[in-house]
Amino acid sequence: MKKIVIPVLLFLAVFTLQAQTYREANIFIPPISGSGAVQDNVYFYKQLINEVLIQQHAVVRTRSTSDYTLIGTIEPYTAPVEIIVPEFHSPIPQHFYPPLRRRPETREFFSWDIENELRFFDTSGEGNFKPFEPPSPDITLSTDEYIFYIELTDSITGKVIGQQNIVYSEIDPSLDRLVSVIIYNILSGIPDVVRADDIRQRYLFIELNGLWTPRIYVSQDNWMNIGFGFGFAAEYHFLNFLSVAFGAQLTQDLIVSSVTGEEECRDIILEIPVTVRFVSKPLENFMLQTYTGVSVNYSFMQTTMPSPLSLLLGFQFGIKVGPGMIILDPRFSLDIFSSSVQGRDLTYDRYMVQTGIGYKFGLFPKRNKRDY
Repeated sequence: MKKIVIPVLLFLAVFTLQAQTYREANIFIPPISGSGAVQDNVYFYKQLINEVLIQQHAVVRTRSTSDYTLIGTIEPYTAPVEIIVPEFHSPIPQHFYPPLRRRPETREFFSWDIENELRFFDTSGEGNFKPFEPPSPDITLSTDEYIFYIELTDSITGKVIGQQNIVYSEIDPSLDRLVSVIIYNILSGIPDVVRADDIRQRYLFIELNGLWTPRIYVSQDNWMNIGFGFGFAAEYHFLNFLSVAFGAQLTQDLIVSSVTGEEECRDIILEIPVTVRFVSKPLENFMLQTYTGVSVNYSFMQTTMPSPLSLLLGFQFGIKVGPGMIILDPRFSLDIFSSSVQGRDLTYDRYMVQTGIGYKFGLFPKRNKRDY
């Protein structure tokens, strides 16, 4: 038993690892905004595209198809004026001792040598020399320089991942190297992106399953049969939440009644179910389907005449394993018309409970907005 289980586990592990692949990050770069010159905007826009491609990421055309957004802005660069106010001490003392005794019309002058020039000061403050007039604190110094500012954000959450900037005066070859460095810095923190290769996102699914088919036969005598079978189905997902399925399966019928003289009448029934399925895909590993439809029935051995049509209602539970899904598919069905035994005056109605266990895999992946 162990010799069988270990290879099966290795097989599933390999396919699980293959299903989880990585891809480059999809990055959307909008046109450069701000107040830069047209030629500056064009230059930086081209440089961003080139550097993102060199870093082995993909440039996409819309924000909705991207993982990250790289935003560039050009603005005039202004620096605050750094003014150093020289320290100046007036020669006029704050307190006079002994106190001055003067008439109102007299003025007391003090002299001071400032920068090799004699300056006079008096206590009234009128006409005194002012060595420096401090400017207004909100004055800024305008330059001919610009700042190119870039920001990397998550396209879904809007969260800022990184910021970089360059101060420049004119476009020249030296900027190529600077742009390369800041793009490398800002993209270096991007994690590997798992390819959105969800095996549930397929247009067509093929499923194979084994069947356990208990059946109740209702007539003048009631009896029950437990049989087995196998089935195949093809399912087309034309919407994410809705699909149609066509299948074929072989099941067993066993008729035992006093009308037949306790003789067993065996038959193999070909059933062709046609169903409409409502699909949900919770979490990352499950696919749940509630479905209803009809089944067309045909006798292979021609010992019975089964009802041409049966109504059915079922629920399918799928869990991702390897390149597809293991499925559990319980179903209930009942005949629309009565069935009969060939050459016997016996009619009966069938009530069928079916449980299928199998494997389901998809073809033709749907185009995921994160993968182009």
